[in-house]
Amino acid sequence: MEIGEVDFNGETYKSFSFDMPFPPPPENPPVVTVASLDPNEAVNPSVFNVSYTGADISVTNPYRGKVMWHAIWIECPE
Repeated sequence: MEIGEVDFNGETYKSFSFDMPFPPPPENPPVVTVASLDPNEAVNPSVFNVSYTGADISVTNPYRGKVMWHAIWIECPE
């Protein structure tokens, strides 16, 4: 499990890397969730392009603030 924050300075898209890569294929990539840290700002972050080393975050409109992310990898039994 890993958590972090991404600073947005008017962008609508940012990439980030995990501090430690998650297990590579054939394992599944981690599950990543995101949330805006500014409850007064009307922005909806979403995550896509999740890999073993990082992911991308997009927001609905240009945003100045932080988006928190949470990544967790769960080993799936065969």
